[in-house]
Amino acid sequence: MQSKDFTMTANTTASSDYRVDVVQKAETISGVLEIISTGKKLIGHPGAFSAILSFDKLFPGFAGRCGIAPRDLPMLVMKSEEPGTKPLLAFKTGIEKGLLDRRKAIRLMIEDTVNHIVNDIAVTGAIPRIAQDVAFVDKLEPGEGEYLVSAFHEICNAFGIILSGGEISEQPDIFSNRGHITPSLVAIGELAPDDHIEGPRDIRTDDRIIVIASNGPHTNGYTLIRDIFMSQNPALFDKRLSDGRTALEAVLTPHLCYFFLIRKIIEGGIKPNGLAHITGGGIRDNLARILPDTDTKSTGYPTLNVDAEIDLSCLRIPEIFDLLRDRQSAPPREDDTMLRTFNCGVGMIAVVSPEQERPLLDLINATDFEAYTAGKIVSGGSRQVRYTSSIDWSRRPEKPVITTAS
Repeated sequence: MQSKDFTMTANTTASSDYRVDVVQKAETISGVLEIISTGKKLIGHPGAFSAILSFDKLFPGFAGRCGIAPRDLPMLVMKSEEPGTKPLLAFKTGIEKGLLDRRKAIRLMIEDTVNHIVNDIAVTGAIPRIAQDVAFVDKLEPGEGEYLVSAFHEICNAFGIILSGGEISEQPDIFSNRGHITPSLVAIGELAPDDHIEGPRDIRTDDRIIVIASNGPHTNGYTLIRDIFMSQNPALFDKRLSDGRTALEAVLTPHLCYFFLIRKIIEGGIKPNGLAHITGGGIRDNLARILPDTDTKSTGYPTLNVDAEIDLSCLRIPEIFDLLRDRQSAPPREDDTMLRTFNCGVGMIAVVSPEQERPLLDLINATDFEAYTAGKIVSGGSRQVRYTSSIDWSRRPEKPVITTAS
């Protein structure tokens, strides 16, 4: 099973014996792709971060009635998302420890959900436009339904997204934690043809791999995080990191959103050849999703035999990941497990031509975000992400962690 077939959020480890079986999930996703990739209205490659749909094929004749060429029509980008098992940590431990009250926990989970979905749409070059939410709840307290919708509305509105409606599904006895809430979202974006970022079409040998730093685990790896903290040593929640935050605050930091940074990059005249949002499956599985494929029948793109090579010694590791690795006992403490389960400080990867490397680094590092080169595209043929060297777990980011969501 090649890593290119990872397309769903997964709180996974490298071991198929752990509670989330990454091997079985990969096989399931491969089968799902066989079903949905036969649609002729889809554009781009199977395994993309969002589904890209042809407006002209969805609405035949529309361009002609408007007197414009079909190639000038925008494409539609569609994505659904939820925050994994992070809500269990927020609604149970976060509230018990006094870090959050229920409304703060609700807002945090909505921030995580919206930011994740906006990132997955933005890596295509698209702008999110409209969304509908679904919230699965055990039991709502008076006023919480209105607060939940208002939080969705406010956070979506910050990105220019219209919240057009949704559903609150109250399901007593489904959740083991009383009062639990899991939000989810479906969003549609608009993609101008000239803004389309499509790695399998555009990535070339010798392109540079630029890391844009994360601010923590985001929304992945929380099954393992909860096991490490709650089952093995709950006192770890209160451990202070060097920046003054507790470990619990670090793992409940909102998923960082890169949308405005990506727009700044595009509007600044730098168009990456590929963008990868590093989520479930880590660097390897998510970067592989944007590499050119040797089987191009479904896309029509030119065949290009390349791999990606990452120098692990370049990675700048936020302290929380070092703590998680140090306290991990099941599965074994191995770098591969950490890299497959967590983003390990890599929130987004941009693949750019050698000529664009320095302008991109300068642009990003002039903001609060941190970026650095960690590898390049090399001749290969198996669409693999290869690691060289080893991680220096003591090497830290050079900028303070961004603790706000966007």
